[in-house]
Amino acid sequence: MSVPTDTVLSMTNTINASRRRVAALLTGALSLSACTEGAMGSAGGVRRWVGPQVMVPGGGQFRTNIFYGPWQCSPQLMNYCRDKCTGEGFALQGCVWIADVKMDFDGNMFRAGSRFGIANCCCNYPALSVSQNATARGRWESIRDGFRDRWAEKFGQWPTDASGNNYPAHHIRDLKHGGNPTDWDNIIPYPADLHSGLNQVYNQCYAGPPPGRASGSAIPTESRHMPAMTELLDAVAARHFPHPPATAAAVDAFEHRMGWRLDPDLRAFYTRFDGARLFRVSNAPYSILPLAELQRARVVMSQADTDAAGPSDWYAVCQLQDSNFALLDVGQQTHGRYPLRDGYREGFPDPYYCPVIAHSFAEFLAGALTSGGRSYWLKALEEQDP
Repeated sequence: MSVPTDTVLSMTNTINASRRRVAALLTGALSLSACTEGAMGSAGGVRRWVGPQVMVPGGGQFRTNIFYGPWQCSPQLMNYCRDKCTGEGFALQGCVWIADVKMDFDGNMFRAGSRFGIANCCCNYPALSVSQNATARGRWESIRDGFRDRWAEKFGQWPTDASGNNYPAHHIRDLKHGGNPTDWDNIIPYPADLHSGLNQVYNQCYAGPPPGRASGSAIPTESRHMPAMTELLDAVAARHFPHPPATAAAVDAFEHRMGWRLDPDLRAFYTRFDGARLFRVSNAPYSILPLAELQRARVVMSQADTDAAGPSDWYAVCQLQDSNFALLDVGQQTHGRYPLRDGYREGFPDPYYCPVIAHSFAEFLAGALTSGGRSYWLKALEEQDP
């Protein structure tokens, strides 16, 4: 929980019994953390999601509006966060005002509304280990689709972008610092392009990584049969949603632009498919990017192409859900293949939180195809010692 949980929607000081019953209904529908009412100011230039009208039992309807930041916290939020951190035995390092939520009710007898802020208090919580993070992420992945369905039942729909892709779910108190992965009060839908920028904002909000951490090690490779690349590509063609192949000219242009060459696994993939979506076309849990969309991970995940924003030799090659990626590390090779890293948004660009999860693209693809749409490497990360 990042903002007060004991504050309910306050309509007016003179609200009567009927209005209190409606307010209770809205409070039950809105399971988001509420701070005291207070507008964020002008909505000019601010991203806004407007939900559909939802009927309220007993008559009337409400509509949810979400205004997306992030912004600097107001003095009121800073004071709340200071008290919160102190009360929990921690020190306040910063505050991120993530969004404003506005609820509009229109009934037969009256109209009412409420608006409140969603913020994260950056107390100096200890960061979780890779294995603890993997456990939390696994808990979230196990309920993600069902959670979106239940959220849509309450608010009319889960927000989507112009292409019909689901907004990522944002954990207000981040999992890396102990946020509850399945708590309604800790989850809000967030536009994908803005969501990727929150990583840098959160990193700045917290004072920095705890001391004494070493870079994470690679997941041990299981001794199992590794299908040949042709078998994997045939499986993609038969049961998934590949793109047409990249032309030889496109591959040459890509390598010239990037300054590094595709390894044999990647060359085999891209000369057969210039990208692919696994398991489903819309909101695919694995979306292997076309060559034209491959960029440095720091550009995609930190929105800056500087060394402070992440390593120059990590590239986002496969988009996962909730603004996470699988990253190609072209700065090293094993048997002539580039390894892939866990592009965990909350942990990027720390190598400890972005360990190697596959020693080759073929190994990654084999794991993805048998994952059922889950992040297959989380179980192995859970079993690593903290």
